[in-house]
Amino acid sequence: MPGLHVGPVSMDNGHIACEFEGTMLSRMNGRKVVLETFLGNRHPHENVRPSENFWKLIGITGTVVLEESQTSMPAHPRGARVLVQFPASIRDMGLACHNEAPDSLWIFVSDLVIKPAD
Repeated sequence: MPGLHVGPVSMDNGHIACEFEGTMLSRMNGRKVVLETFLGNRHPHENVRPSENFWKLIGITGTVVLEESQTSMPAHPRGARVLVQFPASIRDMGLACHNEAPDSLWIFVSDLVIKPAD
């Protein structure tokens, strides 16, 4: 089993998928994740700004550094988010990055594949 995909129930690509109805996964900090989609899509829409084309990060492994539930941020209506730090420079890729942790983005858990713990 390559990882745990959190989102709509499916069994494609060897991932076990689970549906979490507004429930946040616990203890994700430090977990390796792969961006599988961004905002639920594999490709950007036509009018996306180059600095907001976060779809460039699809397939890249990052590390969860913070869970939304650990912040004072209000819950997002689309679902739970985690702060994912990527190994490559997001800014060098031409992407906007405004978070305190360098090279990190708030990503919906449903867009991620969680890699198995070592």
